[in-house]
Amino acid sequence: MFHTIAQSLKDHVIKDIGEVQAKDYDIFRWCNAAGLEMMGQGGHTFGVLDGIESEYSRSIKKLFPTIMQFGPLMAIFPLLYRITPTWLSSRMKNYKNIIDIQGEQARIILAERQAALNDPHNYEESYDLISVLLKLNQQATEEDQLPEDQILGQMNTLLFAGHEAACGAMARPLHVLAENPLVQDRLRAELLEASETMTYDELNSLPYLDAVCREVMRLFPQTTSAQRVAVEDRTIPLRYPIKGKDGKEIREIQVRKGTNIYLGIRGANRCLETWGEDAHEFRPERWLEDLPDSVASARTPGVYSSMMTFGAGPRACIGYKFAILEFKMVLSTLIKSFEFSPGTTQTSWLNYFTMNPYPAGTKNPSKEGAKPSMVLKVSVL
Repeated sequence: MFHTIAQSLKDHVIKDIGEVQAKDYDIFRWCNAAGLEMMGQGGHTFGVLDGIESEYSRSIKKLFPTIMQFGPLMAIFPLLYRITPTWLSSRMKNYKNIIDIQGEQARIILAERQAALNDPHNYEESYDLISVLLKLNQQATEEDQLPEDQILGQMNTLLFAGHEAACGAMARPLHVLAENPLVQDRLRAELLEASETMTYDELNSLPYLDAVCREVMRLFPQTTSAQRVAVEDRTIPLRYPIKGKDGKEIREIQVRKGTNIYLGIRGANRCLETWGEDAHEFRPERWLEDLPDSVASARTPGVYSSMMTFGAGPRACIGYKFAILEFKMVLSTLIKSFEFSPGTTQTSWLNYFTMNPYPAGTKNPSKEGAKPSMVLKVSVL
């Protein structure tokens, strides 16, 4: 599935570039389309790689910019959503329209997958995310089964969250490698020596591809922070003591039940005490060497490679292996086929819940009407 979509992405870029063989090109447009299609083909195709612009694909691009328009009111947004009539606020009307479109699309997908599962003449085993969710729900006892509205909610979460993180995660390594041509060349050399159609195990056995993946994930997490709420009173020890206003050393903090806790994901991934003096540098080779003892001793609880990119514990990202496979498959396909270098239009990455690229100089995309884009010089090899 991922290989087919990655190949389709490559073919579209080649077609767009045409006979000139090299030009400045907004590669993010196709990363966005591929991200949605990869999530959809976990149970449904949206046709975006075939040039079909659906209501759903348009609405999913508008959701975060629309929410951000509420500014400081975002803290009470769930309450506002329940009590604010659409005639009173055009912003709320736009938001509810987006939610309605996504809800309707989820119902269509659910009906498609349910019909396929119930079809006695359908002998093809389905392993997509939505089919697996439905099969597990059918096998559960009646008291444990999820009602339809909860299944729809889970589907929308998988589709939206997966797509929103995926498109930026696919674009980021292309931007980083455009600025680091020696790394790009070394990665391309490794990929060209590998099999044309790699299996899952073969893809994961490529050491430099894996090193580039880990280093991009460490330096540039798609979500830079996370919020949690303490469910009980706890004393939390500090790995690195800090000094209070009175100059005394603090080695632990008391956290009361109900306290909001903000986790600095990017800060943990770039901590000098943990990762060393070059923690802020893009250096994939660190993953081919012995990591500093401080990485192991920090006991960072992340689910992936001693970093917090995908979170930790029972609330960690459930799709992190999906994201890593997606990253490697798309990157390996594109790097073998194209050379990427900085374009004439510079790119800045802005945090709209997840990190996305915008033209340099963009400050407030929702007010300025700016759309995510990433222009690189793309040369066909």
